Amino acid sequence: MSDEVTFKLNLPETKQVGDINLVLKPFKSLGHLIRYYVAATSADFNKLDPKRPDACCEEATNNIVYRSMHPDLRQWFLHGREAMDAKDSQPAVSAIKGVEEEVMSWELPIPTMANGQPFLYLDKTPVDSWSRATKVAKNTKGEVRMKDGEQVEVFDASRDTEDSYYNRVIAMSVAAKKFASEDAARDHWQQLAETIALEVPFDVEARERVSRLPAKLPTKDKVTAAVIITRGTVERFLTTNMNQVREGVTWTATNDASKMYAGTAVVKGVEVQYNVSDKDAESLGKLVREYREWKADQEREVLAA
Repeated sequence: MSDEVTFKLNLPETKQVGDINLVLKPFKSLGHLIRYYVAATSADFNKLDPKRPDACCEEATNNIVYRSMHPDLRQWFLHGREAMDAKDSQPAVSAIKGVEEEVMSWELPIPTMANGQPFLYLDKTPVDSWSRATKVAKNTKGEVRMKDGEQVEVFDASRDTEDSYYNRVIAMSVAAKKFASEDAARDHWQQLAETIALEVPFDVEARERVSRLPAKLPTKDKVTAAVIITRGTVERFLTTNMNQVREGVTWTATNDASKMYAGTAVVKGVEVQYNVSDKDAESLGKLVREYREWKADQEREVLAA
Protein backbone atom coordinates (compact mmCIF):
# COMPACT_ATOMS: atom_id res chain seq x y z
CA MET A 1 0.00 0.00 0.00
CA SER A 2 1.30 3.44 -0.91
CA ASP A 3 1.87 6.06 1.75
CA GLU A 4 0.46 8.63 -0.67
CA VAL A 5 -3.07 8.59 0.65
CA THR A 6 -5.66 11.31 0.28
CA PHE A 7 -7.32 11.40 3.67
CA LYS A 8 -11.10 11.53 3.49
CA LEU A 9 -11.38 13.56 6.69
CA ASN A 10 -10.35 17.19 6.48
CA LEU A 11 -8.97 18.00 9.92
CA PRO A 12 -6.87 20.79 11.43
CA GLU A 13 -3.21 19.81 11.77
CA THR A 14 -3.12 21.01 15.37
CA LYS A 15 -5.55 21.44 18.20
CA GLN A 16 -5.35 22.57 21.79
CA VAL A 17 -6.83 20.95 24.90
CA GLY A 18 -6.46 23.43 27.71
CA ASP A 19 -2.80 24.44 27.62
CA ILE A 20 -1.73 21.21 25.87
CA ASN A 21 -0.84 21.31 22.17
CA LEU A 22 -1.67 18.27 20.01
CA VAL A 23 -0.63 17.57 16.41
CA LEU A 24 -1.84 15.11 13.78
CA LYS A 25 0.68 12.35 13.10
CA PRO A 26 0.22 9.49 10.58
CA PHE A 27 0.54 5.81 11.50
CA LYS A 28 -0.31 2.52 9.82
CA SER A 29 -2.80 0.01 11.26
CA LEU A 30 -4.62 -2.91 9.59
CA GLY A 31 -3.25 -1.78 6.24
CA HIS A 32 -4.72 1.71 6.56
CA LEU A 33 -2.84 4.98 6.90
CA ILE A 34 -4.55 6.87 9.70
CA ARG A 35 -3.75 9.86 11.91
CA TYR A 36 -3.76 10.39 15.65
CA TYR A 37 -3.68 13.59 17.63
CA VAL A 38 -0.57 13.26 19.81
CA ALA A 39 1.49 15.52 22.07
CA ALA A 40 3.27 18.19 20.06
CA THR A 41 6.35 18.37 22.31
CA SER A 42 7.85 16.62 25.32
CA ALA A 43 6.63 19.55 27.42
CA ASP A 44 3.07 18.90 26.23
CA PHE A 45 3.53 15.19 26.90
CA ASN A 46 4.57 15.88 30.51
CA LYS A 47 1.52 18.08 31.05
CA LEU A 48 -0.65 15.06 30.22
CA ASP A 49 0.82 13.16 33.19
CA PRO A 50 1.73 15.74 35.85
CA LYS A 51 2.12 13.09 38.55
CA ARG A 52 5.47 11.99 37.09
CA PRO A 53 8.51 14.34 37.13
CA ASP A 54 9.36 13.58 33.48
CA ALA A 55 6.76 11.26 31.99
CA CYS A 56 8.06 11.77 28.44
CA CYS A 57 11.59 10.60 29.29
CA GLU A 58 10.25 7.69 31.32
CA GLU A 59 8.03 6.47 28.49
CA ALA A 60 10.81 6.94 25.93
CA THR A 61 13.19 4.95 28.12
CA ASN A 62 10.66 2.15 28.59
CA ASN A 63 10.12 2.05 24.83
CA ILE A 64 13.84 1.61 24.13
CA VAL A 65 14.21 -0.98 26.88
CA TYR A 66 11.39 -3.11 25.52
CA ARG A 67 12.12 -2.47 21.83
CA SER A 68 15.84 -3.20 21.77
CA MET A 69 17.47 -3.72 25.17
CA HIS A 70 15.32 -6.62 26.39
CA PRO A 71 15.63 -8.41 23.02
CA ASP A 72 19.44 -8.03 23.05
CA LEU A 73 19.59 -9.30 26.63
CA ARG A 74 17.46 -12.36 25.82
CA GLN A 75 19.43 -13.11 22.67
CA TRP A 76 22.85 -12.97 24.32
CA PHE A 77 21.70 -14.60 27.55
CA LEU A 78 20.08 -17.58 25.85
CA HIS A 79 22.24 -17.96 22.73
CA GLY A 80 25.49 -16.16 23.46
CA ARG A 81 27.51 -13.73 21.40
CA GLU A 82 30.67 -14.08 19.33
CA ALA A 83 33.66 -11.87 20.07
CA MET A 84 34.27 -9.07 17.58
CA ASP A 85 37.30 -6.87 17.10
CA ALA A 86 36.93 -3.09 16.97
CA LYS A 87 35.88 -2.07 13.46
CA ASP A 88 34.37 0.94 11.68
CA SER A 89 34.47 3.07 14.86
CA GLN A 90 32.61 0.35 16.76
CA PRO A 91 34.31 -0.93 19.95
CA ALA A 92 35.43 -4.52 20.35
CA VAL A 93 33.05 -6.87 22.14
CA SER A 94 33.90 -9.99 24.09
CA ALA A 95 32.36 -13.41 23.56
CA ILE A 96 29.44 -14.44 25.74
CA LYS A 97 28.65 -18.06 26.53
CA GLY A 98 24.88 -18.29 26.69
CA VAL A 99 22.60 -20.70 28.47
CA GLU A 100 22.08 -22.87 25.38
CA GLU A 101 25.81 -23.41 24.86
CA GLU A 102 26.28 -24.27 28.52
CA VAL A 103 23.49 -26.84 28.72
CA MET A 104 24.61 -28.42 25.45
CA SER A 105 28.12 -28.79 26.89
CA TRP A 106 26.73 -30.92 29.72
CA GLU A 107 26.02 -33.64 27.15
CA LEU A 108 23.24 -35.01 29.33
CA PRO A 109 20.49 -37.28 27.97
CA ILE A 110 17.01 -35.80 27.60
CA PRO A 111 15.27 -36.37 30.97
CA THR A 112 11.61 -37.07 31.58
CA MET A 113 9.29 -35.21 33.93
CA ALA A 114 8.68 -36.38 37.50
CA ASN A 115 5.60 -38.33 36.35
CA GLY A 116 7.66 -40.17 33.74
CA GLN A 117 6.09 -38.30 30.84
CA PRO A 118 8.32 -36.59 28.25
CA PHE A 119 8.85 -32.86 28.19
CA LEU A 120 6.87 -31.27 25.37
CA TYR A 121 7.42 -28.43 22.95
CA LEU A 122 4.65 -25.86 22.60
CA ASP A 123 3.17 -27.88 19.72
CA LYS A 124 2.86 -30.86 22.13
CA THR A 125 5.55 -32.94 20.41
CA PRO A 126 8.20 -34.59 22.63
CA VAL A 127 11.36 -32.58 23.31
CA ASP A 128 14.37 -34.18 21.64
CA SER A 129 17.17 -31.71 22.41
CA TRP A 130 18.58 -29.34 25.01
CA SER A 131 18.88 -26.72 22.27
CA ARG A 132 16.10 -24.41 21.16
CA ALA A 133 13.88 -25.67 18.35
CA THR A 134 14.57 -24.37 14.85
CA LYS A 135 13.01 -24.78 11.43
CA VAL A 136 14.04 -24.24 7.81
CA ALA A 137 13.28 -20.69 6.69
CA LYS A 138 11.12 -20.12 3.62
CA ASN A 139 10.40 -17.06 1.51
CA THR A 140 6.96 -15.68 0.68
CA LYS A 141 6.68 -18.18 -2.20
CA GLY A 142 7.21 -21.10 0.17
CA GLU A 143 10.69 -21.79 -1.19
CA VAL A 144 13.51 -22.81 1.15
CA ARG A 145 15.91 -19.93 1.71
CA MET A 146 19.57 -20.68 0.95
CA LYS A 147 22.82 -18.95 1.95
CA ASP A 148 26.36 -20.08 1.11
CA GLY A 149 24.89 -23.27 -0.32
CA GLU A 150 23.09 -24.19 2.91
CA GLN A 151 19.50 -24.02 4.07
CA VAL A 152 18.78 -21.04 6.32
CA GLU A 153 17.38 -21.92 9.73
CA VAL A 154 15.37 -19.74 12.10
CA PHE A 155 13.96 -20.31 15.57
CA ASP A 156 10.62 -22.11 15.54
CA ALA A 157 8.34 -20.02 17.77
CA SER A 158 5.54 -22.56 17.34
CA ARG A 159 7.66 -24.97 19.37
CA ASP A 160 9.92 -22.72 21.46
CA THR A 161 9.57 -19.06 22.34
CA GLU A 162 12.39 -17.45 24.31
CA ASP A 163 10.39 -17.72 27.54
CA SER A 164 9.21 -21.28 26.97
CA TYR A 165 12.73 -22.40 26.02
CA TYR A 166 14.32 -20.95 29.15
CA ASN A 167 11.57 -22.37 31.37
CA ARG A 168 12.02 -25.75 29.69
CA VAL A 169 15.78 -25.70 30.22
CA ILE A 170 15.29 -24.90 33.89
CA ALA A 171 12.75 -27.70 34.36
CA MET A 172 14.90 -30.20 32.44
CA SER A 173 17.98 -29.20 34.47
CA VAL A 174 16.16 -30.05 37.69
CA ALA A 175 14.83 -33.30 36.23
CA ALA A 176 18.36 -34.22 35.17
CA LYS A 177 19.55 -33.61 38.78
CA LYS A 178 21.80 -30.75 37.68
CA PHE A 179 20.10 -28.47 40.21
CA ALA A 180 18.11 -29.21 43.34
CA SER A 181 15.25 -26.87 42.40
CA GLU A 182 14.09 -24.41 39.76
CA ASP A 183 14.99 -21.54 42.09
CA ALA A 184 18.53 -22.95 42.33
CA ALA A 185 18.71 -23.14 38.54
CA ARG A 186 17.62 -19.54 38.12
CA ASP A 187 20.08 -18.46 40.78
CA HIS A 188 22.85 -20.23 38.84
CA TRP A 189 22.20 -17.96 35.82
CA GLN A 190 21.34 -14.78 37.74
CA GLN A 191 24.85 -13.33 37.61
CA LEU A 192 25.11 -14.05 33.88
CA ALA A 193 21.88 -12.14 33.27
CA GLU A 194 23.05 -9.17 35.35
CA THR A 195 26.47 -9.09 33.68
CA ILE A 196 25.03 -9.17 30.16
CA ALA A 197 22.50 -6.45 31.01
CA LEU A 198 25.35 -4.07 31.83
CA GLU A 199 26.71 -4.52 28.28
CA VAL A 200 23.45 -3.81 26.46
CA PRO A 201 23.70 -0.33 24.90
CA PHE A 202 21.03 2.30 25.49
CA ASP A 203 20.67 3.14 21.82
CA VAL A 204 17.92 5.67 21.10
CA GLU A 205 18.32 5.05 17.35
CA ALA A 206 18.00 1.28 17.59
CA ARG A 207 15.26 -0.40 15.59
CA GLU A 208 13.01 -3.00 17.11
CA ARG A 209 14.95 -6.25 17.47
CA VAL A 210 13.85 -9.65 16.18
CA SER A 211 14.86 -13.03 17.56
CA ARG A 212 17.69 -14.46 15.50
CA LEU A 213 19.92 -17.52 15.41
CA PRO A 214 23.55 -17.03 16.37
CA ALA A 215 25.76 -16.50 13.33
CA LYS A 216 26.40 -19.87 11.71
CA LEU A 217 29.91 -20.80 10.61
CA PRO A 218 29.98 -21.07 6.79
CA THR A 219 30.53 -24.63 5.59
CA LYS A 220 33.55 -23.61 3.51
CA ASP A 221 35.41 -22.43 6.64
CA LYS A 222 34.53 -25.55 8.60
CA VAL A 223 35.67 -27.78 5.74
CA THR A 224 38.93 -25.83 5.41
CA ALA A 225 39.53 -26.28 9.14
CA ALA A 226 38.85 -30.01 8.89
CA VAL A 227 41.37 -30.30 6.05
CA ILE A 228 43.98 -28.34 8.04
CA ILE A 229 43.49 -30.66 11.01
CA THR A 230 43.65 -33.75 8.79
CA ARG A 231 46.84 -32.58 7.09
CA GLY A 232 48.46 -31.63 10.39
CA THR A 233 49.10 -28.04 9.30
CA VAL A 234 47.37 -26.26 12.19
CA GLU A 235 50.57 -24.73 13.57
CA ARG A 236 51.58 -23.44 10.14
CA PHE A 237 48.15 -21.85 9.70
CA LEU A 238 48.41 -20.15 13.10
CA THR A 239 51.94 -18.80 12.68
CA THR A 240 51.84 -17.97 8.97
CA ASN A 241 48.26 -16.79 8.53
CA MET A 242 46.53 -15.98 11.82
CA ASN A 243 49.60 -14.24 13.19
CA GLN A 244 49.01 -11.55 10.54
CA VAL A 245 45.58 -10.87 12.03
CA ARG A 246 46.38 -11.19 15.73
CA GLU A 247 49.71 -12.07 17.24
CA GLY A 248 50.01 -15.04 19.53
CA VAL A 249 46.80 -16.82 18.53
CA THR A 250 46.67 -20.34 19.92
CA TRP A 251 44.34 -23.25 19.35
CA THR A 252 44.10 -26.58 21.17
CA ALA A 253 42.30 -29.62 19.83
CA THR A 254 39.75 -31.24 22.11
CA ASN A 255 39.72 -34.51 20.13
CA ASP A 256 36.11 -34.85 21.27
CA ALA A 257 34.78 -37.85 19.34
CA SER A 258 31.17 -37.62 20.55
CA LYS A 259 30.29 -36.07 17.20
CA MET A 260 32.49 -36.34 14.15
CA TYR A 261 32.69 -34.13 11.07
CA ALA A 262 33.45 -36.17 7.97
CA GLY A 263 33.54 -35.57 4.24
CA THR A 264 35.69 -35.06 1.18
CA ALA A 265 37.25 -31.86 -0.14
CA VAL A 266 39.27 -31.10 -3.25
CA VAL A 267 42.29 -28.91 -2.54
CA LYS A 268 44.32 -27.82 -5.60
CA GLY A 269 43.09 -30.83 -7.53
CA VAL A 270 43.87 -33.28 -4.71
CA GLU A 271 41.03 -35.10 -2.96
CA VAL A 272 41.26 -34.96 0.82
CA GLN A 273 39.08 -37.10 3.05
CA TYR A 274 38.54 -35.81 6.58
CA ASN A 275 36.94 -37.27 9.70
CA VAL A 276 37.66 -35.02 12.65
CA SER A 277 36.01 -33.85 15.86
CA ASP A 278 33.04 -31.64 15.04
CA LYS A 279 33.94 -29.36 17.96
CA ASP A 280 37.49 -28.97 16.67
CA ALA A 281 36.37 -28.26 13.10
CA GLU A 282 33.92 -25.66 14.44
CA SER A 283 36.39 -23.86 16.71
CA LEU A 284 39.28 -23.83 14.23
CA GLY A 285 36.80 -22.91 11.49
CA LYS A 286 36.04 -19.67 13.33
CA LEU A 287 39.72 -18.75 13.10
CA VAL A 288 39.69 -19.67 9.41
CA ARG A 289 36.70 -17.37 8.89
CA GLU A 290 38.42 -14.56 10.81
CA TYR A 291 41.51 -14.87 8.62
CA ARG A 292 39.46 -15.08 5.41
CA GLU A 293 37.48 -11.92 6.29
CA TRP A 294 40.67 -10.09 7.29
CA LYS A 295 42.31 -11.11 4.01
CA ALA A 296 39.31 -9.85 2.04
CA ASP A 297 39.48 -6.49 3.86
CA GLN A 298 43.17 -6.18 2.95
CA GLU A 299 42.45 -6.89 -0.71
CA ARG A 300 39.67 -4.28 -0.77
CA GLU A 301 42.04 -1.69 0.68
CA VAL A 302 44.58 -2.47 -2.04
CA LEU A 303 41.95 -2.04 -4.75
CA ALA A 304 40.76 1.22 -3.22
CA ALA A 305 44.28 2.66 -2.87
